[in-house]
Amino acid sequence: MGNATGYAVKAQVHTGGRGLGYFKENNFKGGVQIVNTPDQVRQVIPNMVGKTLVTKQTGEKGLPCKTLFIVEKLGKYKFLKLKTLLFEYFQFYSKLFF
Repeated sequence: MGNATGYAVKAQVHTGGRGLGYFKENNFKGGVQIVNTPDQVRQVIPNMVGKTLVTKQTGEKGLPCKTLFIVEKLGKYKFLKLKTLLFEYFQFYSKLFF
């Protein structure tokens, strides 16, 4: 993990509302965690992997969380730059094909 300003740890479960859900076995809140350090990432992982994520869409039965998606947080400037590049990319291709 590089010189990131933080990390997002996301449960890879096919359901909406992951951020508002909870894990059934340990009542750990949130299928999406925003943390600041690699140590915090390591602390969050065991609370999510191998547990059952319950959301509004899954009902009380929930779905198993077998994998996590961990990404470095981008600074605001980088995010805006990426957003602008994506917008320009799709504008260009929409003019070519539509």
